[in-house]
Amino acid sequence: MVQLREADYQLLHEYKEMLLVIEEGFTYVTTNLREEAPPQVQDVFNDLLAAFQRINTTHTTLSKCFEEDEELDRLLDDYKVLITNLTGWFEMHTNVKKKELLDKQIIPQFVQWRDNMLTFIEPYTIQ
Repeated sequence: MVQLREADYQLLHEYKEMLLVIEEGFTYVTTNLREEAPPQVQDVFNDLLAAFQRINTTHTTLSKCFEEDEELDRLLDDYKVLITNLTGWFEMHTNVKKKELLDKQIIPQFVQWRDNMLTFIEPYTIQ
């Protein structure tokens, strides 16, 4: 097992919490995304984008902690695909299409990736 510093363990715990909260944001967006959606939907979506940016930043640290770990490399590649697909939101011209993208592609892809990432970090986050 990789030897981590106390700060690394703290980072992993915060990362884990962020992964778990993101799905709540997606749930709010898809529940409230209609043609005449309240402005809070875009605000929550923007919060999701900020969370994904923080996750991306954390990946740099994870790469250093788990150098040359093929499983982590695969997970990070899967994350890049998820983010590329998420940018499709900006190409959709109606809220119906945005909701469909989230429901049928992004959320299932995120949940699968998140579960795989949680499995990877779980040994380091057990208290």
